[in-house]
Amino acid sequence: MEEELKVYAPMQDISKLNSGLTKFMGIFTTFLVAGLFHELLMLYTTRVTPSGDITLLYMLHGIYTAWEMVAKLTPFGWRWAVRIAMAFMAVTIGWHYFPQI
Repeated sequence: MEEELKVYAPMQDISKLNSGLTKFMGIFTTFLVAGLFHELLMLYTTRVTPSGDITLLYMLHGIYTAWEMVAKLTPFGWRWAVRIAMAFMAVTIGWHYFPQI
């Protein structure tokens, strides 16, 4: 379990002032690192200079995931968060990921 939290846990240790801000920073940084890693994978597999679209995709998903965590706390938020998540994923993946392949 420790090996899975190499990005999220240190970001939580840095900022202990506000738990909401800490969670957002941890989630956003994790998605940012994942996006950079996928850009590197695309560079190695296609030998084409990365455009940054995959990193942008992961950053958008990180922001959305943080928002979804807050939305689920509202009474009707869970029901709508799932529906909006599916639409958001389909649109952003089609917009940023598939053109890179």
